Amino acid sequence: MDLSKVDLNLLTVFHTIYETRSVSAAARQLDLSQPGMSHALRRLREQLGDKLFVRRGNGVEPTVYADRIAAPIRRAMLALQEDLSIESDFNPKTATRHFKLMIMDWSEDFIVPPLIRETAGNPDLTFELVSPRSEPIMEVLLHGSADLVFHLAPEMMHEIAFELVHETDLCLIHDPGHPIERSDKKLIDFLSMSKASLNLRAGAVMNLTKVNMSNKEGPHSVLYHSLRSAPGLVKGTGLIAMVPVTFAEYIAPIYGLSITMLPKNFFVQKMYFSWHRKFEHDSAHRWLRHAARESFSTFADQGN
Repeated sequence: MDLSKVDLNLLTVFHTIYETRSVSAAARQLDLSQPGMSHALRRLREQLGDKLFVRRGNGVEPTVYADRIAAPIRRAMLALQEDLSIESDFNPKTATRHFKLMIMDWSEDFIVPPLIRETAGNPDLTFELVSPRSEPIMEVLLHGSADLVFHLAPEMMHEIAFELVHETDLCLIHDPGHPIERSDKKLIDFLSMSKASLNLRAGAVMNLTKVNMSNKEGPHSVLYHSLRSAPGLVKGTGLIAMVPVTFAEYIAPIYGLSITMLPKNFFVQKMYFSWHRKFEHDSAHRWLRHAARESFSTFADQGN
């Protein structure tokens, strides 16, 4: 994208249509007339050289190109908004607040400790980790059981805002010298090997169909509920486990395990922050989102 040829004001139009999946709803949200919104969308299509959205039912669906540029546009807009508008009346070192977080267990070490350190020991700003299996993710946010969720594959709901935070492939972890290392058909052979598999209660934690495939095909010697269990279960047992590359690169050296990569971009996990839109402009929640994003990004960048 050549930004010199793009009216940056139109990126707000793109972002709003992408989130609402409706041109008319986006027009209402931006307080634009229907003709004004149509004109803005037409200009944006011309400047970006792509249709961006196609009609689907009563709304619109993004094109492949729109999906590709949506995340960086959202990150840039959020970062700019938060840097310019974080209110001075919220100070994590002195504020009183209790944050409830539902995050994938393996990412707790990389998100929560930096948040605690930033509070400088403030006893009145506290955190609670909510179990990902307590109730379905969208219900957690709608009922207020969690303020921020870090998870996979968010549902499209008007009340829920979400942000793509990280993408990672999946890989295999195992003892050094495992037969999978010599395999020419690693994915096929993995499905037939004895393994440790993640056991997820349907509906409680959303996961990719491709990940669940490993639970349905071939033998598994043990089912586990926390990804943190995987390295200990495969260490010295001859088992093999499928985990995110980001996690594997962190944990494999600690346990002395080896990593076997699968076909790139075949098992892609997209990880999101989600929150109720009522917190969109809350200064404390903006700090939480900004600090949590920075914490995880710092860890993920170190692994690359």
